[in-house]
Amino acid sequence: MLTAGEDILIDMLATCPTVDYRRNGASLASVHARIGHTHAKTTDADGFAIHVRFTDFILLTANFPVNFEPAAGDVIWHFSTPHLVSAIDGEPCWLWHTRQSQRALRVHTRVISTQHPAAGATPS
Repeated sequence: MLTAGEDILIDMLATCPTVDYRRNGASLASVHARIGHTHAKTTDADGFAIHVRFTDFILLTANFPVNFEPAAGDVIWHFSTPHLVSAIDGEPCWLWHTRQSQRALRVHTRVISTQHPAAGATPS
């Protein structure tokens, strides 16, 4: 039953628009992606509770090099907007979206300016 559901998800992802996944300014892969969101609660330096909303990208692992793992500081360009791969409070910046087959992962990001040093050059 779970395998059938994962197959449907993978088929759906294969028809989604692609994003440019970058590390250190260099493109690693053009990956089919679907957008999601994650909400987190943390405490700022002054002890106040703050709520953070991440833009998540659900990505097909088949589009990446073997044994690839997202890292905080990577950048995902979605159309003309850069998204910085990020984590909060020591949590990982990604997790398996399909835990059994490991065919899709969910990467947490936050939108950054195109002028941000991590963004690099705008994709053509």
